[in-house]
Amino acid sequence: MSQNNPNDILAEQIASKLLEEGLIDKSSEKKFIKGISQGAYKEADWKTLLEEVINKPKPDSDETKNTEN
Repeated sequence: MSQNNPNDILAEQIASKLLEEGLIDKSSEKKFIKGISQGAYKEADWKTLLEEVINKPKPDSDETKNTEN
């Protein structure tokens, strides 16, 4: 992607944050960046991309693991 295009820069920043949070995987990163920088994603696309991951509990988010006060 071209670093001179603001859309590409923003798309890469968004993808980076989503990768950090585990909301997209490395194998789909380039496709995601291309789609978002071109404005190709509609509401249904976002829902499809993220719904399964968002609804899956994170292993370290179990509140019962840390019972110390």
